[in-house]
Amino acid sequence: MSAAVQAVPDVDGAPPEEGKGSKLKLIIAAAVVLAVAAVGAFMFLGGGGEEAADEAMEPVPMEMSSTEGEVVEVATMTVNLAGEQLRYAQVGFAVVLSMEADSSLVEGRFPLLQDAALTELSQFEPDELRTTEGMERLRAVLTARAAELWPDGEVLRVVLTGLLVQ
Repeated sequence: MSAAVQAVPDVDGAPPEEGKGSKLKLIIAAAVVLAVAAVGAFMFLGGGGEEAADEAMEPVPMEMSSTEGEVVEVATMTVNLAGEQLRYAQVGFAVVLSMEADSSLVEGRFPLLQDAALTELSQFEPDELRTTEGMERLRAVLTARAAELWPDGEVLRVVLTGLLVQ
């Protein structure tokens, strides 16, 4: 009992393609998929033109004084921002302590600084946080709130360790 394998013709009556023709179609399809993936990766990873450049956070050089001590990470928080659209920011921040400050004593009040940060951040518009001026204003506002929480000068300033606006 042997069964013969017979090629079934296409709709137009032509025999099915074999060999090089079907391989060529597969290669072309794969090339198209790779090209689309490459363009998507380029746009996603920062090659998106002016908009991507605006969203990039540029480091701001800060001079450290001789009175500054340890830098202690406070938190990374996700906060809803002001405005009609539902937008949020993920912000990481730390405090710069004076040389005399004991980090173990300062850390006990971090939840109060986080609460203040939630209040202050929720008043920022998304576009404002994407600018250097907006980031500077956020640092200044958080530093002022830290001065209220540590009136003896244990915390000198607040620094941003990360900022992502969505």
